[in-house]
Amino acid sequence: MVKNRLTCVIMKIEFKHTKWSNYLFLIVIAISVTSLFGWLFDIEAFKRIFPDSVAMNPLTASCFIMSAFSFWLLTLKKNNSFYNLGGHALALLILFIGLLVVLSNLIGFNTRIDQLLFSSKISDEPTSYAYNRMSPNTAFCFVLTAIELFMLHYETKKRFVPYQFIAILVSLGALLTMIGYLYDFTILSEMPSYVPMAIHTSANFFLMSVALLFAYPDKGIMSTYTSRSSGGKLSRTFLLPLIALPVLMGMLYNFVRSKDLVSSSLTTLFLVYGIVIGFAALIYLYSYSLNKKENQKRKVEANLKESNERFKSIFEYAPDPMWLFDMNSLFFLEVNQKAIIRYGYTLDEFRKMRITDIRPKDEVPKVQEKIEIIRKNEKLTGSWKHQLRNDKLIDVEITYHKLEMDGQEQCLEIAKDVTERIKIEKQIKELNKELEAFTFSVAHDLRAPLRVIDGYAGVLKEDFTPVLDKEGMRLISIIASNARQMGQLIDDLLNLSRIGRASLKYSMVDIQTLVSSIVDEQKILFSEYNTAFFIGNIISVYCDGVLIKSVLTNLIANAIKYSRNEENPKVEIGSYVRENEVVYFVKDNGVGFDMNYADKLFGVFQRLHKATEFEGTGVGLAIVQRIVLKHDGHVWANAIKDEGATFYFSLPINYKND
Repeated sequence: MVKNRLTCVIMKIEFKHTKWSNYLFLIVIAISVTSLFGWLFDIEAFKRIFPDSVAMNPLTASCFIMSAFSFWLLTLKKNNSFYNLGGHALALLILFIGLLVVLSNLIGFNTRIDQLLFSSKISDEPTSYAYNRMSPNTAFCFVLTAIELFMLHYETKKRFVPYQFIAILVSLGALLTMIGYLYDFTILSEMPSYVPMAIHTSANFFLMSVALLFAYPDKGIMSTYTSRSSGGKLSRTFLLPLIALPVLMGMLYNFVRSKDLVSSSLTTLFLVYGIVIGFAALIYLYSYSLNKKENQKRKVEANLKESNERFKSIFEYAPDPMWLFDMNSLFFLEVNQKAIIRYGYTLDEFRKMRITDIRPKDEVPKVQEKIEIIRKNEKLTGSWKHQLRNDKLIDVEITYHKLEMDGQEQCLEIAKDVTERIKIEKQIKELNKELEAFTFSVAHDLRAPLRVIDGYAGVLKEDFTPVLDKEGMRLISIIASNARQMGQLIDDLLNLSRIGRASLKYSMVDIQTLVSSIVDEQKILFSEYNTAFFIGNIISVYCDGVLIKSVLTNLIANAIKYSRNEENPKVEIGSYVRENEVVYFVKDNGVGFDMNYADKLFGVFQRLHKATEFEGTGVGLAIVQRIVLKHDGHVWANAIKDEGATFYFSLPINYKND
């Protein structure tokens, strides 16, 4: 578990390498600035990690800060000459300081450059507690760091990145110094002219080298370490334990020897034995992890194989022609049996063809346009014409699905032959046109005699009232009433037919205002009923305002009509949201109806009450249903006999006819 967590941490570093490089350089700056504050305010704990240990030289701290800013300038905007110039100028200054200190140590000439800052607090005597000059190995590491910064963007034709090897060399030198401190290694410090590197200086060099390495982890030697391959995972798993285990065992070895707990040879034996056991445990843990992943891989492969077989079965025996094609070359890759039968080509012939070969010539230029759309949308449907082997053209509805297989862009295409359906649809359109002409003709022919009947009934009633008795007048009234009812029925049927053919004109409709205007109209038309109206919060939606007005007018007029015999007739109108739709309702306290017959409500000429009780043609609710269905909505009703009814209809929220 610890190993897996460690690998996860390193993987996170891989994906956020630039941020991690910046964070590490911020730590370097923080350590360096702390040291400078120590020199400025004489705080020994800030200058040196341990009492009587070496302090970080002020110029060393300054060089670390300059290195960080040089890195940021060189990586912030790679192609900006101003930033690059600033970064290289700082690197050149670091190189100059490092070389001057190295040369002064080699030739024995004291340039005092490392005493530029806080010179009064830095002694010239090597034996002095306050000596704290810049050590030669520190200066040499700065020379190498400057070279790294100069070569940061350089890469050979064979993708060799030289700066990474220099960074590794610096990190190893810094690591050696830190291990020396852990083991209390003092041989070099006994040399009179040698100035040891401070422990926090070595830590800064190590952090800075790691930051530089992770600046470009996908290049050079780092690409192996950070790759997702088995080699990369192996190196990430073992690198830190490989460093930590020997160091810890060495510390234990030193401790045992310093206490004289066991003999020197036995201590060495335990040291070697501990390292062997440690690495054996690491190898076992990694092997266990690999075996576990291998088993998971086998399961995935088995599931994938099963899925592939299932896909092949579906593909081969699908009821519609299907094929796979390459989205770059447009060549057919696989074709199912249905396509072979329908199009007339053999499988071998298909594999030598492009998808453009089954298109009519005038549609070929559009194919590439569709391919580009598929690349963006991954799924697409459309209508095409396809050409069979015998040159016959068929109409097809195509569904495209973009697929990625073995790094190749492929597309699964399903072709549904709709030639017969389109033929039937054309016939239906022609029949509808004929039916429309017939309807208008019949309506015109029926209206003429109805007008004559109504007119003569009026003449009889007006001119022959003295001659006709009471029964005669009653019969004339029945004739006139039925003529008018027949005229209204013709108008309603024409409206029903017109709604079926009309296209919807969407806009955002203020239903609240619409309902208020309808109620005002109905109050004037049915003023004698004294109906009380209760209008709630009515939600606005995208719809065809003219048609929805017809729906609401029908429902509100019906509510008034069927509640008019109540002592206190009332109608309530409201709305509410349900999932992705708005539901509107019109409720009355009238006669209601038996819910056993609710399925007949919205049929043409279907009536649940006698015409002698309530007038009407039996077409109004059929018009309501047709309009609501055209809006992709629903219509329904609930009622209790003699207690009232509620009619509902729903419309999709924010539906736009784009």
